[in-house]
Amino acid sequence: MPAADRAGASSSGGRAAGGGTPGAVPRAYPGAVPGAYRGGDGRAAMRPPSPPSQTRPIRVLVVDDSVVIRRLVSEALAVDRAIDVVGVAANGRIALSKVADLQPDVIILDIDMPEMNGVELARALRAAHTDTSIIVFATASEGGDGSVEALDAGADEYVAKPANSASIVASQQMVLAEIVPKIKALAARRGILPGRRRHPDVRPAPSITPGRPGISGRPTAAPTHPERGGAPAVGRAGGPGPNLTDGRRGGSGAAGTVTPGPVSPALVEVLHQYGVDLTPQAAPPRARPRTKAYSVLLIGASTGGPDALAAVVQCLPGNLPVPVLIVQHMPPRFTLQLANRLDRLTPLEVSEAGQDDVVRRGRVLLAPGGMHLELVRQRASLIVRLTTAPKENFCRPAVDVLFRTAVAACGDGVIAAVLTGMGRDGEKGARLIRSIGGTVIAQDEATSVVWGMPGAVVQSGLADDVVPLERIGSDLTQRIMRVTH
Repeated sequence: MPAADRAGASSSGGRAAGGGTPGAVPRAYPGAVPGAYRGGDGRAAMRPPSPPSQTRPIRVLVVDDSVVIRRLVSEALAVDRAIDVVGVAANGRIALSKVADLQPDVIILDIDMPEMNGVELARALRAAHTDTSIIVFATASEGGDGSVEALDAGADEYVAKPANSASIVASQQMVLAEIVPKIKALAARRGILPGRRRHPDVRPAPSITPGRPGISGRPTAAPTHPERGGAPAVGRAGGPGPNLTDGRRGGSGAAGTVTPGPVSPALVEVLHQYGVDLTPQAAPPRARPRTKAYSVLLIGASTGGPDALAAVVQCLPGNLPVPVLIVQHMPPRFTLQLANRLDRLTPLEVSEAGQDDVVRRGRVLLAPGGMHLELVRQRASLIVRLTTAPKENFCRPAVDVLFRTAVAACGDGVIAAVLTGMGRDGEKGARLIRSIGGTVIAQDEATSVVWGMPGAVVQSGLADDVVPLERIGSDLTQRIMRVTH
């Protein structure tokens, strides 16, 4: 945030004056109840009342001006019998005209389209008080601007489209690995328990003209997951299928299975200093009232994270005495715009982390998409290290990497928050933090888009407290300020 703006924000109690993105539309639903934030302005909006559970296929509408992408996504989703592609549309105007008749549960949405683009459609849907979930499916260049704007307008999730060089096989694999778990997680939030279609609609691979951007003309084959040993990800009736659970109760998915990372000698030394055994599985006992000052605040998030981060960051005061480091599961380019968005909401200085950045009070550093963020100590300073080490929990950046390296660098001076997200990333790091006497806060289920990551922490007995989203920022601030010397 510019210095002049920060000064004005600081004088207004630690919130950015007039914060938010123009045109952001917070959700409001008939019969809704308070509990979550929507939109970049950080205003408390309303979440829909929990619907009764339904067991049926998830209804999906695909909106993209490219016939190639529409067919690619539709064909890939058709493999999963829990998903029913009920329609396609070439732009937002056509999609808007179909919503009432098709009643989709989830919309897969492009950004750059003629007549009505994806941002405009998201705003129109939210203005109409529809609670249809929206997953932005955009190229990296669109993700630099439009995708974050769409999140401000009310979209729920984002997935980067495959690179131009991707084959059909790789593109379909990406759809299955990245989009399907998000569809199921968002549908579960609406009370839909995926049921199979009566008649599987698995069609042959699409006939796509060779040479079209982003798609080759090679025949398709069952995609594989190299990170899972190359096993086929999909199959015909009776064949192997993807392990794509919704993540609400710690299930696995594209970002769900825990693959522990290496424990560095520095971390082993720190843990031994605190008498911590790396092998026990029992949850650490709850900490006694804390008297020692904290040295760093860590935040981890995934599905639903951008809005949750906005709600938390805007509550952090300009005089917060510790630096803040954030891992949000996001593709490259998206994180820079997210950092810019968050910077408008707080008197603190928010930016995407750079190699060798000095970590100091007054700064909020966001891990770049595609890079692990590690915290290391050099003499009296804390320094950022960005690496392309293997993914952990099928994620890069990974929350566990940040938590683990922060423990090695700061010992028991760590306070962390685990926000909404699929999978279990952050659970192992939370165990280390609690083991040495640090503090872990988890977002509650009622205000989480997906209670996978925070749910894993809570169910493992690792949370010092379970807090609704609207109170997390103030709770963290109070805990930090209470022991500041």
